[in-house]
Amino acid sequence: MNAWRVAVRTSVGVVRSSNQDAHWSNDSLVVVADGMGGHAAGEVASAIAVSTIAEAFAGDQSSEGLRRAVVLCNDRILKDAELNPERHGMGTTAVALGLVSAPDGLLPVIANLGDSRAYQIRDGAIRLITADHSVAEEWFRQGRISAQEAAVHPRRHQLTRALGIAQTPDVDLFPMAVQPTDIILLCSDGLTNEVSETEIIDIVEAAESLEDAASELVSRAEANGGRDNITVALVEILGPMSQPLATSPAAVTSAATPPPRARTRRVTWRLGAALAALGAVLAGAVVVLGWYANSSYYLAADGAYVAVYRGQPHGLLWFAPTEIMTTDFLAAQLRPADVTALGNDIVEPSLAAAIHYAGYLHSAWLMSQFSTPSTPAG
Repeated sequence: MNAWRVAVRTSVGVVRSSNQDAHWSNDSLVVVADGMGGHAAGEVASAIAVSTIAEAFAGDQSSEGLRRAVVLCNDRILKDAELNPERHGMGTTAVALGLVSAPDGLLPVIANLGDSRAYQIRDGAIRLITADHSVAEEWFRQGRISAQEAAVHPRRHQLTRALGIAQTPDVDLFPMAVQPTDIILLCSDGLTNEVSETEIIDIVEAAESLEDAASELVSRAEANGGRDNITVALVEILGPMSQPLATSPAAVTSAATPPPRARTRRVTWRLGAALAALGAVLAGAVVVLGWYANSSYYLAADGAYVAVYRGQPHGLLWFAPTEIMTTDFLAAQLRPADVTALGNDIVEPSLAAAIHYAGYLHSAWLMSQFSTPSTPAG
């Protein structure tokens, strides 16, 4: 039996004349890419991305194999642009979901570069797995702008990472904790720029089938403006999966997976049925609340050092955040604005993203030391 089933829909949108998105899916890999570049160059870059990832991952279905497949895309896009000067500057985002081999079975892993996204949907709740690699999103993580400002900022589409713009791409990997009936959504920003997370949940929950949900998401994006190409891939988990190791700081782990909500049997007595239904609703609410409460990570100071915590800053009801690790980076060795942001807690979607961003903050401080002109003696 397949581990998942997939429904994919794509559209040129309402405004664009061509579709520069590309996608791929089979029983072990799903990829969505959003190309950029004039004169059809974006179409070339996204096509190279999906075909290269599919080819390379088929030969090495491991987490490292998935990362190398994305890096190989970058090499091929740069080489193509070198051979075809009219396509110079082309690039693409890429978000891929691969089933990798694990000691106790198969493990779903997300690879991401750019601002195409992956979400996890469960029991009426949605959680963003990936982190956008854009100027506005980085400013938000630095505390320079709010989440509301980042959502409409004119530089939200200016990417800081994508395939085809650097010799050595920095790929984010997100091993995921999933359970049967979970839905993973991969999409280009043509969906998320037009359709809110609340709308996404409402559509997925109301749809009679996975295919209907994918079609309705695209239709809603078109109805809300359709100013970009739209690609949606919905992946429904069918069977049990391996769980990621939460003890490895080099790997990304998703939030602790809650147990499936118990289904209550209908009983004869009205009071018993009412109490059972109420208990199921309360239990489900606790499960979803616990999942949300532990679904993110954040950076904060622990004494002199930068530490990584899991949970919501300041806690959520009785769910208190827990310290996962203390980094080697001194809080004093950060830029002043970053120290301020650290004091307000810097939220990240995963452990690896938090660790990566802590390193970025320290590197930015080091660069500022080198770039500060020395004062001549006198």
